[in-house]
Amino acid sequence: MPSVSNTRPHRFSGAFASWSHVVGATLLAVASTSLGAAEGGRIDARALGDRVLVRATLRTEAFHKDTHVVVDYAAPVGLQVHRNVLPSIAFGEGEQTLAIVADGFQVAVPRDAIAVESGPVLGEITARHANELGNVDASAILGWPVLRRFALGLNLRDGELTLKPAQEAAAAASTGPGGTLVTGVRVVGESVRVPVSRDGARAWMTFNTAGYHTYLNQELAIGASADIRFGDTALSVSDMVAMFPQPFDDSDDGLLLRSGLGLWACYALEINPGRGYLALTPVLDGNYSEADAAFYRAAAAADAEGLRAYAAAWPKDRNIEEAAARLFDIGVREGFTVAAQLDTVGLGLAVTPAPRRMEYVGAFALGLFQGEDKDRHTDLVLALGEEAMRHVGRAEKPRFRQHLQLMLGDRYLARGDAQAAWKTFLAAGFNGDPGLEGVVRHELGRAYEALGRHRRAYSNYQRALSDLTPTPPAMRQSAKAALARLRPHLAPDDELLASDQDG
Repeated sequence: MPSVSNTRPHRFSGAFASWSHVVGATLLAVASTSLGAAEGGRIDARALGDRVLVRATLRTEAFHKDTHVVVDYAAPVGLQVHRNVLPSIAFGEGEQTLAIVADGFQVAVPRDAIAVESGPVLGEITARHANELGNVDASAILGWPVLRRFALGLNLRDGELTLKPAQEAAAAASTGPGGTLVTGVRVVGESVRVPVSRDGARAWMTFNTAGYHTYLNQELAIGASADIRFGDTALSVSDMVAMFPQPFDDSDDGLLLRSGLGLWACYALEINPGRGYLALTPVLDGNYSEADAAFYRAAAAADAEGLRAYAAAWPKDRNIEEAAARLFDIGVREGFTVAAQLDTVGLGLAVTPAPRRMEYVGAFALGLFQGEDKDRHTDLVLALGEEAMRHVGRAEKPRFRQHLQLMLGDRYLARGDAQAAWKTFLAAGFNGDPGLEGVVRHELGRAYEALGRHRRAYSNYQRALSDLTPTPPAMRQSAKAALARLRPHLAPDDELLASDQDG
């Protein structure tokens, strides 16, 4: 990820040092003053990767970083920071907040509300949308513990996000011409719920700003009409977007919907749980998609033929990758042929940019390889791994190749093809991540042992056990057992035995 900047004072010489010190002190004073002012403001926003992103600076007295921040209303941590960035954040003496600032916008995040990101979202957004982001990374996720202090305004059509102190925002001023005010918004635990009605009965929808789909509680959907409205108003939810039936957690009593950006893209909105309202002004006639509806029907029913029909009708649709993943999982459960599974992966591969294709296909293979049933899927893992390797020439993460080669070599051994395994492990040794050196040596030992080349096998197992070689504990134990197994095959005066540290 791009580097961060640290603004601790450095030693310079001459007049330039004096000038820099004065200017730096002035900027820090301005920053401190601005953070004492009212928080909130307006900032440009857009949806990428089914997330809302804003361009801002993370800043303390001793640190600043220009970046993109994901605004996730349901995230349970105040500010999650990418693992490569978090260690660089430094605070001034006594400083207890980090500021997220842009022109006309600022938010203070308490120091104790900052934590490392718990998932892969930031890295995936940065990698997949580098061009749209101008090669400026996404390194932080702003979540509910901070956002709850504000009334959040969002208009994705116009690319605008606003924050106002919750108690200062007024419902009457938040609704534009032709808008609707929904009252009764409430906080339940760590989520915000918006009242909806169905067949005259009250139900609830969670408010989210992450993810595209609006999910419909599958159990509550049975035997009821599809007409769902906001609160007690005439404003329809169900006419605006297709909804994805899914099972909800049993603890979500009365929760009918989980909203997504597909729905909120239709409105300029302001939500203020502190004062219990959601103001909605339509900016689109609707975002209902027949492609979405077809995908949702097939996916909810785990209907393989329905998913194939959807993909055939809308091969470039936004949901194709997810459809391919769901169809692949069905194929794993039901034992589809290797050829059928390759065709399924090909659906997503067709819409995947060339630099991501090796990793895209390889992820299917590694998912099976790392599962408990990998021996049942050896042929499929090999076919997927070999297909992934076809795309290595344009891969954005060429180091991923080594992981694929180690996987392929293991599966070649499982299939009884020791020669192919040896060639693959040997190639992996030339694509070296130093942290995988011990794994490569252990696996080469296995291949040489299977080929009956006992001395070569012994040498590689020895290297896997070297104090200078990072080798996973389980493989170290395996290597020790292998040395004991192979000693009888070596000459008593073999120099390898003389240098044997295993005893």
